[in-house]
Amino acid sequence: MGIIGFVTDSTAYLHPAFIEKHQIEVVSLIVNFEGESFPEAGLYVNFDEFYDRLRQVTYLPTTSQPPLGEFLKVTKSLASV
Repeated sequence: MGIIGFVTDSTAYLHPAFIEKHQIEVVSLIVNFEGESFPEAGLYVNFDEFYDRLRQVTYLPTTSQPPLGEFLKVTKSLASV
């Protein structure tokens, strides 16, 4: 029987323990915050920092879909297992 790999994007908001237990690969959305871009997945542990920063910005942040290349990299790594 073959191996099944699970891949999702960060908007699934799965608990880190669940991700680790089930060996799920997570590809992150990009958050754009007044000229700075960073992976949304990092917000799992920084929600307080995110909301503090949100109170101080002139413009609300936007998001961008996960880069296609990131999904490709993850699926290629799973295919080589």
